[in-house]
Amino acid sequence: ISSMYFNDKEEIKINNVNILLMRGHLENLEQVSEIINEGLTRNKNILILAEDFNESLNQEIFLYYSQAKKNIFLFKIPDYGSRKEAIFQDLSTITNSNIKNIDYELVCNSNLGFSQSVLIQKDKVIIVNENKNLDNYINKLKDKLKDNYNDYENDFVKSRIAKLEKGMATIYVGGITKTEIKEKIMRIEDALNALERSSNG
Repeated sequence: ISSMYFNDKEEIKINNVNILLMRGHLENLEQVSEIINEGLTRNKNILILAEDFNESLNQEIFLYYSQAKKNIFLFKIPDYGSRKEAIFQDLSTITNSNIKNIDYELVCNSNLGFSQSVLIQKDKVIIVNENKNLDNYINKLKDKLKDNYNDYENDFVKSRIAKLEKGMATIYVGGITKTEIKEKIMRIEDALNALERSSNG
């Protein structure tokens, strides 16, 4: 995402987000006009996750955010081939979204999924949602590990499971002076980074 979205902020958090998953190449916003109009007229938060799109659309979407003050965001699904399809399936399960093919299917509001909150950072997007079906879905992914002897694919499945199982917590830092608070924040960030490196290793 462009750094223009952030200004002096480190991240953007939005609650009650409608989510659209799209296969194919999004060429213009007319293809998702019903979704965009819903966000504009009813002040809904919209997150569009597409397989691919014209880069010029980024500027159009940014104008909605910067000038109209509307929370409409557009992102590409990462990876390629079967891995990209797996990410689509993970997102569909998390958000209860229908995956639409922009090249052949009409995209409308009934296709939207939902997330309780979305945290957008410069290098990643975190989707937070309660989903009763998620445990069963994760267990099916774990079953794949038992039958698959390909280390490359197993590593990918493990990374998917880790992202789906990952919990979130908020750490509040207090202190008497601003200097003391900053020092504590830096120590906590160092500890979290060390923990993340350890878990990844």
